[in-house]
Amino acid sequence: MTNLDSLVSDFIKESHCGAGVNDRKDFMEFLSDRGYSYQPRTLDYKELEKEVLAAYEVGSCIPNTSFKYKNVRGLISEAKVLDINDVLPETDNTFVAVLSGHQVAHLQGLEIIRAHVKKTGVLLPVFSLQYRLGNGLTSFLYAEKEWDAALHYGSLRALEQVLPKNYVQENKDYSWCFRYCDKFEFLYGFAKRKGLKKVRYIIASGNPFDEAKFISEFAYWLRINSADIDIEFVVSHLPLKQDLSVYEGHFSEIMLGHAAFGIEALSEETISFDGDTDTDIPQRYLMPGVSGFDWNRVRNLITKFSYMGVYNAQDRLFDIYGSALLENVFVSHLHAIKSFSRGEYNSDIIADLEKWEEVVTFKMTGNAFEDLKNTSDVSFF
Repeated sequence: MTNLDSLVSDFIKESHCGAGVNDRKDFMEFLSDRGYSYQPRTLDYKELEKEVLAAYEVGSCIPNTSFKYKNVRGLISEAKVLDINDVLPETDNTFVAVLSGHQVAHLQGLEIIRAHVKKTGVLLPVFSLQYRLGNGLTSFLYAEKEWDAALHYGSLRALEQVLPKNYVQENKDYSWCFRYCDKFEFLYGFAKRKGLKKVRYIIASGNPFDEAKFISEFAYWLRINSADIDIEFVVSHLPLKQDLSVYEGHFSEIMLGHAAFGIEALSEETISFDGDTDTDIPQRYLMPGVSGFDWNRVRNLITKFSYMGVYNAQDRLFDIYGSALLENVFVSHLHAIKSFSRGEYNSDIIADLEKWEEVVTFKMTGNAFEDLKNTSDVSFF
């Protein structure tokens, strides 16, 4: 065994640990106490590209598709998927919901807002859901007491670099998601605190691999919640883009982890859209393409790069359990955390915003509507 393999094995034997946040923190301290000198692993792009594309195939959704489900009131609702440049007919109380934590989400949100300005003449309000834990980088940076770095550039601050602060922060007071809160409860709570009886969210998740997961889980959440508010949600399809500076926007340890996180729970505890289920505790709808998907196509992705996701996926999908499962989680966490740089994290976000400005010929004057209206018709994605 290599030195790292031996240390991982020793840690698991000595600590009798699980795979939670504190266990991963203890593992990093264990390595440090023993003078371990980290060496980054080489990522084989040609080998992993096939798995990334397979994850995108099962985790993303095709634009102009929709999914009908029964809501808590017993009525049929419909979740839609739109191309990032498509728009919907104007209706009251439509918000672009940017899920901070994936540092492509604000760029996606900008493109959604820009498309509506140019095609409908409406500047949609933006609602940025700021995560403290449980989304994107924060879920593993927290273990190293570095999670404040993930918030240093949440989507609110990123959007403020190119849009007026008063516009970006109009809904700020409603947008903090603290440590253990659920993003669906907060989307509901946002409308509740505003006194809205009906609301439409256009979702900018920033993660092209978790569109199916978001639809499957939010639609199921609405099946049993939100009786007093009519919530319509639309998922904006994010094309797979790998030429950005941020970790999530190019081939990296962290991007591969996002891909694994987006897909690994899709086949677990599901219920079909017509209501049939094979589990006592369904958590999500079974999305098209999942039941027949060959999970061996993404075996390395889930076993070698899943540093923040569903740990039992390895057991459930590949019969990997016990110490072998824990070793995979700890090694994935090690490579992800060591690949992160606070300075790069901030400067890369600025670099991508500058790239967006150049591609769409954006000039900031302080008038959000006019500034977006005067951009080119070229799509950033």
